[in-house]
Amino acid sequence: MKNQEQDRDKKWITTWNHYLVHIKHFFRWLYNYKSFEKTDIGQVSDDQLLLPSDWETPEFIKIKKKKTKRLSPYLETELWKRDELLFIIKYELFKRNKAALALFWDSDARDLS
Repeated sequence: MKNQEQDRDKKWITTWNHYLVHIKHFFRWLYNYKSFEKTDIGQVSDDQLLLPSDWETPEFIKIKKKKTKRLSPYLETELWKRDELLFIIKYELFKRNKAALALFWDSDARDLS
C-alpha cells in the first residue's frame, strides 16, 4: 500500500488485486490437489479431474478485492486519440501490424467520430 503522496492515482490497488488473484488461485490449487484420486499407474483419470471452477476455497483466503474509483488503469494522457493512431499506422510497414494496432485500439470500443 502506498500513501496519497506516493501514488495519487492509487495504482497500487490494481497491483494488489492482480497479486490477490494469483495467490488465491495458488492456495485453491494447494488446498484441492489432494482430492485428486490417483489410479494404479499414477495418472488422474478424466472423471476424477476437478476443474478450477469446482475447487473449494479455504476460509483464510476469502479476501475481497479492493475497489477503486478509477475506470481504467491508464491515465487519460496515456490513451491514443484517433489521429495519433492513424499517424502511427501510416508509418507501419506490415499490414498485419497495421491491422493489429487498429484492432487493439478499437477493442476499447471507442467511437471513431
